[in-house]
Amino acid sequence: MGAYYTRPIAADGTPGAPTWQAWDGGNVGPYATGDGRAVTFTADSDPAGGSFVQSVFKNDVAGFFRVPSTSGALLYVTGRYAIVNGSSPAKQYIGGLGVYSDLQPIVTRSVAAASVWGTKVWTPGSGTGVVTAKDLKTGKVTDTIATGAPCVPKELQTMGRWIYWSCGPTSTAGVWDRTAKKNIAVPSGEILLGDGYVVRHDTADGALLLTSFADGTAATRKIGDLAAGGSTRRGVTWTVDKFGGPVAYVDADRRIHLVPSGTATQALGVIESEVTSEIGRDWWWQWRRLLSKPAASWKPTLTSKATGAVARTFSGAEVSGGVSVRWDGRDGKGVYVPNGTYTFTLTASPADGSGPALTVTQSMRVSSGAVARRDFTNYASWMPDGIGDVMTLSSSGVVSYRPGNGTGGIARTTSSSASAAAN
Repeated sequence: MGAYYTRPIAADGTPGAPTWQAWDGGNVGPYATGDGRAVTFTADSDPAGGSFVQSVFKNDVAGFFRVPSTSGALLYVTGRYAIVNGSSPAKQYIGGLGVYSDLQPIVTRSVAAASVWGTKVWTPGSGTGVVTAKDLKTGKVTDTIATGAPCVPKELQTMGRWIYWSCGPTSTAGVWDRTAKKNIAVPSGEILLGDGYVVRHDTADGALLLTSFADGTAATRKIGDLAAGGSTRRGVTWTVDKFGGPVAYVDADRRIHLVPSGTATQALGVIESEVTSEIGRDWWWQWRRLLSKPAASWKPTLTSKATGAVARTFSGAEVSGGVSVRWDGRDGKGVYVPNGTYTFTLTASPADGSGPALTVTQSMRVSSGAVARRDFTNYASWMPDGIGDVMTLSSSGVVSYRPGNGTGGIARTTSSSASAAAN
C-alpha cells in the first residue's frame, strides 16, 4: 500500500512541489483526467455497494460516482466524465464526477467503443465508419460524422477537433480532422490521443513513439523507453495531457519524464459550461467553465446592460482545467448592485502562448438587488430591468408606463389596468 502525490507542472514544464492526496487502497490507477486531476477505479464485489470511480484529490469531495457492477475497468476519462466497462454485469457506464447528487451513472448501455470530450460522448453510429456524439446533459444527438474508417470502430478517442478511430490493435487506424474534414492515417496499437498527435507503446521493445499529424501529415519519432517487463499500462505508467501539456512516462529507474509534443496546440476554448444559480432565485450566481488547456491568467467582469457601468471585476492567476466565478450581487465595495440585466465577460490568455486570448460572454439577471430609481417595468415583462421609466396620466384618467431604453429615450406607451378616479 502506498500514497498518491500530485505535482503541478507549469506551462514551460517546470514541476512544482509534491502534495499528498490519498492512500492507495488497492484500487486501479491513477488515471489522468486532463484537467489537472486524477481518478482511480475500485472494483467492489459487494452488490450493495458496487464499484466506483473516485478522484485521488483529498479536497475533491464530489469527485465520485458508483458503478453497479462488481468488476470491470475504466475505459476512458476526460475532465469530469469517465467511462467504465463493467464485466459483472457486462454493461458500459458513463458517469460524472460531482455532477449528480445520487452519484449514479448518467448512461448505462451495451459495451462498445466510446469516448468523451466536454459533455459529448462519442460512439459508433449506424454504418461503416460512422460515429455519433450525444450530449450527456440533454440526451440529444449533436453530431453524426462519416470518418472514412473501413469498419465499425473498435476504439474511439476524442480531443477537440480530433477523433481517433481504430479497427483493432493490429488493424487500420486513423484520425478524423473535424475542422479540415479529412482522415489522416496513423498507427494502431496501444495508443493515446493528444492535441495533434498520438503516442503508441511499442510492446515489442518497450519504446514510446509519438506520431504528430497537426499539419495533416503523419510523422513518427521515438520519445522514450518504458521499464522492461512488469506492468506498463497506458494512462497509468505512461500518459498524455489532452489539455495541451506534455507526454509523461516512468522509466526502469522509476523516474518520471515529461516530453513536449512539439506540435502547435489548438486555440484556448471552452469545452463545458454551467450556470448553477441566478440572483433572484438564490442569493448568489455561479458560473463554471472547463477550459481546453491551461490559461496564464483570467479576468471576469460584470457590466450593467442598462448603464454600461462595470459592477464587479474579479481576477485569477494561472489555472488548469476549470474556472469558477461566484457572485453575490454586490459591487467591489460590498453594496448591492441595481436590479437588471448584466453581461458577464471572461477574458483568458493561453498559458502556452499558442493562439489568441479567449473571450466568453454570458447574460444574467439580478432581481433581488438594489431597486433602480423609477424602474417600473421593461419591454418583455413586468420585472424591473434596471432602467428608469416614466409614468404618465392621460386626460381620460388612464395610467400608462413609458419604458426607458437605457440611452436616455423612452419607448411606446404601455397601458396599465389602473385608472384615475374622476372628481
